Parts: sequence; C-alpha cells; structure tokens
Amino acid sequence: INRAKDYELEKPSVFISYQWDVQDEVSAIRDHLERAGFSCWMDIGQMGGGDQLSSKIDQGLRGSKVVIACITPKYTASQLCNRELWLADMLQQPIIPVLMENMSWPPPGGMSVILSQLVFINMKGVGGHGGSGIHADLNDKYSEIVQRVCLHVKPDLIPCLDTTTITPVDSKQSRLY
Repeated sequence: INRAKDYELEKPSVFISYQWDVQDEVSAIRDHLERAGFSCWMDIGQMGGGDQLSSKIDQGLRGSKVVIACITPKYTASQLCNRELWLADMLQQPIIPVLMENMSWPPPGGMSVILSQLVFINMKGVGGHGGSGIHADLNDKYSEIVQRVCLHVKPDLIPCLDTTTITPVDSKQSRLY
C-alpha cells in the first residue's frame, strides 16, 4: 500500500487512537482499512514527543471523520489517550471502540463516561470454531471494523481489490467417464 507518511496526513478519513503496546496489531487494522480505501492517521512513534506530537495529533484528529479507539488497560491509563478520546467526543466525532485485550466493559477510569454507551468490537473474542480457527475470526473482526467505519464515511482512496478470478466449471466437462 502506497501511503503518505503517517504523521503528515492532515485530513484522514480514520484517526486511530491507541497505546504503543499494541502497535503491531493496530497496524494490521490500519492495513485492512487502507486496503478497503480509507486513509488513516496513526502515530507510529516516529514523531517524538512534546508540542510537535500534540499539534500533529490535534491536526489529524480534527481532520478525521471517525475515530477508532484501540482499548487496552495501558490505553485507559494513558493521559494522552484520554485526551484524544475526550477531544474526539467534544468534536462529536463517531468513536468505534475496539478491545485489543479481554477486559471489563466499560473500562474503569475517565473514559468510561464516553465509552459506556458505545458498542465495542472485541478482537480477542475469537475462538477456533467453524474449522478455520482464529485467522477466520480475525478476518471477520477486520471486516466488522471496515463495516462500522462505512456507516460514517465513504472510502477516499482507491481500494486494493483481489484480482483472483474464479472460472466457472462447465458441468459437462467436469464429468468423469
């Protein structure tokens, strides 16, 4: 996927708020969203801290149309993550909470006021049913995130499409004699 530098994208469709302890899992969510055609803003830890970070986060958050909050215990304890979520709520942006770890709902702390009324997607609520195991379940969760984002915004990038074609089998040719 050809994307602009994450921290330079000023008007993304989706702002992804997370604590760096789950960066790899959150990157997978971003990749699925971008393949579906949504531009995403995600701080990948390359900016450093201080005023520059706060300014870029503010710019990305205010320019976005929907916020995905990737919830972990460290996320709910993070002062910066709390500020991001409160700003998103004050800006009346749709917030899609995604539980990255099994934990109580709403999570304890200041975020519970915002999150308690929202329906979350549980990335760890997966099992080995259906014969496909956790990989099929995770793909279902990624699809659910994309569907929820679609309720609030249309894709703004050209989605990557699977170019695999399935050739129909001619019933006459497929018979064994």
